[in-house]
Amino acid sequence: MSVARTIDMRTGETFDLPDDRSPSPATLDDVRSQRSTRRYPGRLATGLGFDADLRNSEDETNVHGLGLMGTAEKLNGETGAVIFFRDADNHDHWLTPEQAIALGKRLGRYKTDLTRAKGAVDAQVAAGTITTLEQIRDAPNWPDPMVVQPMD
Repeated sequence: MSVARTIDMRTGETFDLPDDRSPSPATLDDVRSQRSTRRYPGRLATGLGFDADLRNSEDETNVHGLGLMGTAEKLNGETGAVIFFRDADNHDHWLTPEQAIALGKRLGRYKTDLTRAKGAVDAQVAAGTITTLEQIRDAPNWPDPMVVQPMD
């Protein structure tokens, strides 16, 4: 393990700090990177008793499409389970328009919460209260994709 020689600016004392323990300076680009990492967490709790895949933009598009499909079916007066969905565990479900809309809203809420968190963490980095990459990663502001928040 390599070490970095550092100095305590208050006392003038020098000491060795392991490189892997030295804090990395935080930037707003690091916050954007953390948001991008969290954008596709793999799974998204739906609040419907199953999880949705959220691995990439294709999964995101599929879930948004289900929400739109649910809206169209609801506008046509449909109330039965007519929309097919395969969950993250490869189980098949037939959703009502209301369930499909709820699934689309869940994804929208997660994305909104992610954007809000990024703004809060950006402000903390700019203010100097978050100064390391580790603090960005561990900031409590980031939403948990497996916790369904109530809709406002």
